[in-house]
Amino acid sequence: MSRVRMLCGRCPREVFLSLAITVSFSDHLKAASVVQHGGGDAACPQGTYVDPGGRCSWCREGTFQDEVGARKCKECRPGTVSREIAAVSPMVCKNCPAGTYAASLSTCLQCPMNTNSPPGAVTIRECLPHPGYYGQPGGVAIACAANFYCVEGTSVPTPCPPGMTAAPAASACAPGVENVVLFDWVFALVWVALFLSGAIWMGAYKMLKTCYHAPVYPKTIHIHIMRA
Repeated sequence: MSRVRMLCGRCPREVFLSLAITVSFSDHLKAASVVQHGGGDAACPQGTYVDPGGRCSWCREGTFQDEVGARKCKECRPGTVSREIAAVSPMVCKNCPAGTYAASLSTCLQCPMNTNSPPGAVTIRECLPHPGYYGQPGGVAIACAANFYCVEGTSVPTPCPPGMTAAPAASACAPGVENVVLFDWVFALVWVALFLSGAIWMGAYKMLKTCYHAPVYPKTIHIHIMRA
């Protein structure tokens, strides 16, 4: 008859601190012990692995184990993280949200200023500049200057085409505000010229009317001849 012996181990520090343990108390007891059958291998439950000392240890954050008696825990796929300990399913691994990236198996960090990333970003280099900004992948992005435009993810500003303009931090150019202002000035000058020319012509007309008026013919003289 084989002799069964229970060897208890110290609980990992993070288990004591974490409130995210999802396995039951009985599973904790199993994970903290090793069942040896005549010196055979340990039969560690899901959520644990057999460490080099032959003991069952909990899978740490960012890992899980859905099999029994495994030699190591499985890591979450790239771009996903987990804060759970002794996880028994890959479903605990969640994508880092947009605007962040997976800095480790358990931590998502915010992208640098004025940049964004898709959900599940694996590295900081997936953080690209916002529209209207430019910079290198993974770095702080800078606003485009006036009369330049920057599409999302660009590293170099693009100048606006002739006749187009853009405000600072623009992602596209528009028919020039400068051209509109120029048109307004031209329109105003045309109106001034027309007004002045009208005034000149009006003055000339009055002058001509004064100098070249219609001739005045003498009145008809009736002569009555008296007969002798």
